[in-house]
Amino acid sequence: MSERTPRHRAPQSAQVRRAERQGLLALISLPFLLAFLIWFAVRTDNVLLLIVSVIGAAIGMWIGDKRRARRGQRADET
Repeated sequence: MSERTPRHRAPQSAQVRRAERQGLLALISLPFLLAFLIWFAVRTDNVLLLIVSVIGAAIGMWIGDKRRARRGQRADET
């Protein structure tokens, strides 16, 4: 086998592939999200509104992840 030939990657579970895809989408979306937040802050001229909306979105994502994890644990138990 040649040294340049990449090794075969072991098959991944659907959960690992989904996590990789979500991570990649998050990295791609970060510049767009940042641009939107800057545009929103300039347009509304209300920094407090911007800060509250970002914190609210972060808390909502965190709660959604917790619910999804609990749902996954229940599915594994059955």
